[in-house]
Amino acid sequence: MGKRCVVMFCSNSCHTGQSVHVFPKNPVLRRQWIRFVEVKRANFKLTENSVICGAHFEKECMSNALKIAMGYSVRPLLSPDAVPTIQPAPTEEQMAKARRACRSKRPRDSQATTSTIQTKVPRKSRAVEKRETDRVSTRFLFICNSAKEKKVPILMCWQTLWSMGNNNNNKNAVLFQYFLLKTRQNI
Repeated sequence: MGKRCVVMFCSNSCHTGQSVHVFPKNPVLRRQWIRFVEVKRANFKLTENSVICGAHFEKECMSNALKIAMGYSVRPLLSPDAVPTIQPAPTEEQMAKARRACRSKRPRDSQATTSTIQTKVPRKSRAVEKRETDRVSTRFLFICNSAKEKKVPILMCWQTLWSMGNNNNNKNAVLFQYFLLKTRQNI
């Protein structure tokens, strides 16, 4: 079986009379060829059997175009710096087939579960998180120190802060509870 062109909506191969060309070894040129294919095939993976047919190259890209025109050569040769530029226009049949394939890959409403649906939780930057942590720890230390100066029983101070932390229902609550547990162990 012959190699088939990897460009989307192109069905040329060496059996259809079209010349096929392997991807170049030069990494810069190879990347340009891959980008050309990825215009319509976003998930394209290059393999050792990947080829592009001559229909995607302009006549100027062939190094022996004059010889072919005069009949001295049959097989077209690409110039070393040739890059594919011609994207094929899909037929109605090809478009319908692509739509069907796309629809079959999409999960239906009945198949969608809560595990597949993920909501993105906005994340704070590290600087903001650090500032909030510093603010909470400063506030906590201020409350503890003022309680010691007023000779309020530490247990009462601790319970007050614990309830403040439980009422916030956010990251401050966790921080308050963490600091409280640490200071309770030290007392």
